[in-house]
Amino acid sequence: MFIQDKSTQEEEKKQTFEMNRFRPNFVVDGVEPFAEDTWKRIKIGGLTFLPVKPCSRCGITTVNQVSNAS
Repeated sequence: MFIQDKSTQEEEKKQTFEMNRFRPNFVVDGVEPFAEDTWKRIKIGGLTFLPVKPCSRCGITTVNQVSNAS
């Protein structure tokens, strides 16, 4: 999963979510919030990734990973 810092900052304004609740594989900085939702290709070094579909919100984001509270 790709996510970028400004997207999580926008979510944090709505609720108190920290980046680790989203459990991303890659965190990107320097683009507008939710820009990653429209990317057709993602290139990292010599590798090119083709997004298959958007990720739906995982239920784990509603669980506090420190206290285990929902």
